[in-house]
Amino acid sequence: MRVQSLWIYPIKGARGIALEQVRVMATGFEYDRHWMIVNPQGQFMTQRQHPQLARLVVAITPKGLRLSLGENLAPMVIPLAPTGTECPVQVWRTETIGLDQGEAIAQWLSHHLATPCRLVAQSPHHPRPTDPAYAPGGQVSFADGYPVLLTNTASLKDLNERIEANQGEPVGMERFRPNLVIESGVAFGEDAWRSLSIGAVNFKAVKGCDRCIVTTTDQHTGARNPNKEPLKTLATFRQRQGKVYFGENLIPQTEGVIQVGDEVTITL
Repeated sequence: MRVQSLWIYPIKGARGIALEQVRVMATGFEYDRHWMIVNPQGQFMTQRQHPQLARLVVAITPKGLRLSLGENLAPMVIPLAPTGTECPVQVWRTETIGLDQGEAIAQWLSHHLATPCRLVAQSPHHPRPTDPAYAPGGQVSFADGYPVLLTNTASLKDLNERIEANQGEPVGMERFRPNLVIESGVAFGEDAWRSLSIGAVNFKAVKGCDRCIVTTTDQHTGARNPNKEPLKTLATFRQRQGKVYFGENLIPQTEGVIQVGDEVTITL
C-alpha cells in the first residue's frame, strides 16, 4: 500500500489543496483547518449550511494565504503567522479562542459569500482537545473532531460501482475531503486498521468517520447532488446506528514529513 494523495484544507469548509508532501504535526497536517469562517456569534460555518464555500479557492504563497472566488474578483492575501485579536469561537459543542483576521477580509468574505461572517485563525496558545472518549489528551485544529482523515481508493471504487449499478454518476474522492488517501486493493479494509506507519510517522486509528450532506456537494461549483449521492448509496451498506461511514479518523503519534508514493505499513 502507498500514499496516493495528500490534502489540506487551510480554511475549514473551503476548497482543498493537493500537495506532494506534508508536515505531520500533533494537531494534523501543517496548515490544515488552521483558519475558520465564523458567523457574527462566533459559530463555525461550513458547507453543511453554506455550500458556496466550495467555490472559495485557497493557496499558500510566499506572501501569505491567498483567497479567491472567481477570475473576475480581486483576491485577498492574509499573513500565515497567527496574529490578531483574541475572540471566542465555537466548533460544534467545543468553545475555544480564535484570532480575528481583521475587517478587510471579513468584509470581502461577507460580500462575496452573501452572508455576514469573519475569518479567524487558530491561536497557538489555546489548543483544542480531541474527543476524550476516543482520543484522550489529543489536540486538533479547527477540524470537526480529529487531526487526520484517511480514505482508501479501493473503498471509493467499490462505492462508485454500486452508484453506477443504480444508474448514478460516480463521485470523486474530493467529495469526502480527506487528508490522507491510501492506494489499497481491499475495499473498506481500513475498518480493521488499528495503526499505520508512513516512514517515521506513526498514526493511530481511533474511529470511523460518519458522513454528512457535504459529501453530496460538488467541490468545484458548490451544487448539491439532486439524488443525494453518495449518501444514498452509502446508506444501503455502510450504515451503523443511524449514521453512514466512509474513512477513518487518525491521531498522529509522531511528527515528520510524508510524501505521495510513500509506502504504508498497517497494523491490524
